[in-house]
Amino acid sequence: MKYKLIALDLDGTLKNSDNQITAKTKEALIEVQKQGVKIVLASGRPTAGLRHEAKELLLDKFGGYLLSFNGARVGTVPNQETVYEQTLSIEEAKKTGATALFGEKYGDVVRVVNIGGYSIEFCGGTHLTNSAYCGTFKLVSESGVAAGVRRIEALTGAGALEFYDEIEFTLKNIADTLKTAPADLIKRVAHLMEENKKLAKEVESLKAKMSGGLVDDIVAVKVNIKGVDVAAAQVKGLDMNALRTMGDQIKDKLDGIIVLASGEGNKCSFVVMCSDNAVKAGANAGQIVKAAAAVCGGGGGGRPNMAQAGGKDASKISEALEAAKTTIEGLIK
Repeated sequence: MKYKLIALDLDGTLKNSDNQITAKTKEALIEVQKQGVKIVLASGRPTAGLRHEAKELLLDKFGGYLLSFNGARVGTVPNQETVYEQTLSIEEAKKTGATALFGEKYGDVVRVVNIGGYSIEFCGGTHLTNSAYCGTFKLVSESGVAAGVRRIEALTGAGALEFYDEIEFTLKNIADTLKTAPADLIKRVAHLMEENKKLAKEVESLKAKMSGGLVDDIVAVKVNIKGVDVAAAQVKGLDMNALRTMGDQIKDKLDGIIVLASGEGNKCSFVVMCSDNAVKAGANAGQIVKAAAAVCGGGGGGRPNMAQAGGKDASKISEALEAAKTTIEGLIK
């Protein structure tokens, strides 16, 4: 495969005062060309990912500059600082102002790593000979690991570039799925969210109309328990909000106790409403809904005149409604 390397002259060191490529740069470029790489000096900003087959070549020849490989960004290295290492006594090391890691124990002799004078630390690890070899530096996470201690994680060099490539790949796939360009993703998602809100409102409106048609049917099958009218029913496809709305509609036509349930699979909802007269007779919505939800492996509660609960087994809703009636019979004086 033929590769193309774009070298951006960030600080003027690729060329001399006459705007000509320096002898040192030319020598490096010729060596790169011998390996089948087409060289293009440019002043624009390349984008996208990286072909990793040439990453070592790029870092070796142009580690301190913004480069691209086949038109893809490699990374920006703002500083090219030589990394110095010293082995000092612990006392001498402290005088340099070197940073010691909290909680670490050090011997009488320590290794001190100095990067350009702005980062001096006690360290036993390995290091690059120049900070420019880190290439791209990308912070990827920040989290708390203990009281007063934060962990910051980052990727450098090829690892950072692979991270960018993965993000680019993901964004492209999301854009393809949403039938838009990556640059227009924010607008597209905002449009879909707004559209989803409108559809959700329409669904709620339709559910309210549907439940309105069931109100008279539920009132028609009411039963009387110790002189108090009780309307207990299971309705399909309604969430908690819709159940409450239906309960309010039934309450306008029934002076008594309303027990409504809806659910599917491993989730169900219950709403119980008691009129003032029913409460005076001894009814308590909180106790009734708690008894019903318990049959379905759930729980809940509320005020004497209104309560709601959730359950985990919708297949037992019929049993739960019977449990509610039994509880009502025990509460009515």
